[in-house]
Amino acid sequence: KCYEEANCTHIESQASDHSMLLLETQKDRKQRKKRFQFDKRWLQQSEVEEVVKKAWDIPCAGTRWFKVKEKIKNCRIELLKWSSSKKGNSSEKIKWCKSQIEEIKASNGDNKKQQVQDMKGQLKKAYEEEEAYWNQKSRLRWLKERDKNTQFFHATVKGTRKRNRLQNLRKESGEWTTNDEELGGEIAKYYVDLFKSTANGQLEEILTGIPITITEHMNKDLTKKVDEIEIKNAFFSMDPNKAPGSDGMSPLFFQKFWSLIKKDLVNAIQGFFHHGVI
Repeated sequence: KCYEEANCTHIESQASDHSMLLLETQKDRKQRKKRFQFDKRWLQQSEVEEVVKKAWDIPCAGTRWFKVKEKIKNCRIELLKWSSSKKGNSSEKIKWCKSQIEEIKASNGDNKKQQVQDMKGQLKKAYEEEEAYWNQKSRLRWLKERDKNTQFFHATVKGTRKRNRLQNLRKESGEWTTNDEELGGEIAKYYVDLFKSTANGQLEEILTGIPITITEHMNKDLTKKVDEIEIKNAFFSMDPNKAPGSDGMSPLFFQKFWSLIKKDLVNAIQGFFHHGVI
């Protein structure tokens, strides 16, 4: 009965002639929307810089930070369109290359050996792209690039997701949350309470007993205007494959396209230090 009521899907394996059977017993479970993440495999294509440049140069009206937000949004949209047109899914490329090799071997055409050799070259590149994808998602910086550990990267991603997934939380009343909405509400409430001020603000007597250790020269250095070099150094000090922000862009995106986007970014960041508003 369980088998009849479940959604059944065969999962093809690249390394075996057997297929796993995936049973989905919760047919009505909502599918989560796939989150955008900048894919470092795109950097292997020469056209990607032009895609980002055109998207970033689309005119936007509004405050400095709103413009940056909209320009990043435009980059996401155009990169996804471009990626779809390139058919950049490396797992699909692997399947296609394998099928082409089999077709060439079974054919009676001339120059079969060279054609098979060419397709094997494409297959090797597709495997490298697949490895790079899972390497990026695993974010294991200690492993060297091009190590043949795609399966390990894949398993690491799944393990990290499982560990980081919050199933439920206990409320102050002692009850447990029952859905994602309640879970989010509890987290928000915790941080609202955490950052509420409870002090009376009478700190003058305490501060008079603390000796001054910041010199006038140090204070000038700390309060001087933030320049482009300082902002660039901050961006480039980040590990390029660190987890992306809510916009899906990892530090790698800002580092690789710095010359195209720095004017708006520097302008917005300097504005924040001047006005204190994002």
